[in-house]
Amino acid sequence: MIITRIYTVSDACGNTAICEQLITVIDEEVPVITVQHPTLGILSNGEIISVQCESNTAGWELEALLEGMAIVTDNCSQDASVEFTAASQISNECEADGYLLQMTYQWIASDNCGNTASFNVVIQVVDTIAPVLVGVPDDITVS
Repeated sequence: MIITRIYTVSDACGNTAICEQLITVIDEEVPVITVQHPTLGILSNGEIISVQCESNTAGWELEALLEGMAIVTDNCSQDASVEFTAASQISNECEADGYLLQMTYQWIASDNCGNTASFNVVIQVVDTIAPVLVGVPDDITVS
């Protein structure tokens, strides 16, 4: 970014002098992305979060990450642009994959000088609780 300042001075006899100053701003710092989830708290870039599936519990729902949950700050630009992507993958092999559902989120922020930063988070819904047998009949003796 280049800022141009023009200085002008005049005296009582109408003589004028003009000087131009160029200020070159060099921004090599990437924007900073912070993501905060309402129940998971502040997340770390590259984090893989495992959440125990509680789908049998009334009212249980994992709130998805949304584009607006990212706060972007930059040392030089007040209006860095943000791109957001989200993808989900349901596992057909829960035991092998280690999750029932995997959600991958990415934010990419760019400032006015072309510096970019990315922030990636993976949330895996897992099931590590064994099923419970209910309604099994008592042992009986038949003769």
